[in-house]
Amino acid sequence: MPKRDEQIEVLYNQHYTDLLRRACILLHDEEDARDAVGDVIARLMATDIQPHEEKLLAYVRSCVRFECLNRLKRMKLQERMRRALPLDDEAIDAHSEEEEEQYREFSFDLKSWFIINPTTKALVHTNYSGSNHWAFMYRGSNFAVNARLQKSFFKERLSCTLYANDIFRTSKTKMTTYYAIGLTDQDVYSYTQCVGLTLSYNFNVSHSKYKGSGAGNEEKSRL
Repeated sequence: MPKRDEQIEVLYNQHYTDLLRRACILLHDEEDARDAVGDVIARLMATDIQPHEEKLLAYVRSCVRFECLNRLKRMKLQERMRRALPLDDEAIDAHSEEEEEQYREFSFDLKSWFIINPTTKALVHTNYSGSNHWAFMYRGSNFAVNARLQKSFFKERLSCTLYANDIFRTSKTKMTTYYAIGLTDQDVYSYTQCVGLTLSYNFNVSHSKYKGSGAGNEEKSRL
């Protein structure tokens, strides 16, 4: 027996109860659920698709869900209403906890300013989003570090900013989408790494008649 078929057989023996329960939650009919799980396993063993070993279980779960949704679409409304059975509280709670765990994601966005002197400051911007499963997709983690150094000259008339984005070249799009008969993998760098310099000059910093505590005195005296 080929190694892939052995992996599928081991997965089927170890996780059949879990796959059947997931199908029952969607179809509300144990016989239909058994047919759905059996059809998915049979199609998987009959194709040449070879998911990564560590992602095989997630792939099979997605296939079972997709098969159940297709079966529900094919059912007539009257048949669906006749087959609909209330779920017990334990099944509902277990399903909700699994869905919450599946979609949970850890992320953060941190901006830190450092005042070097009265005319110079620096910014370090770090953001991270963790990997997670969402419906038929697995989204990989993403991490990026940006930095900025800003200095002003001539009593804040001239401002100079040196910036660097995605310093470690880690901002990537990593995604796996599962289908009933296969999957697609995406691991792409979005070319966000760059270095730049900006200059800006303010022509009216301190001599504006509209700035300061006596901003309206001239207009008042004129009137």
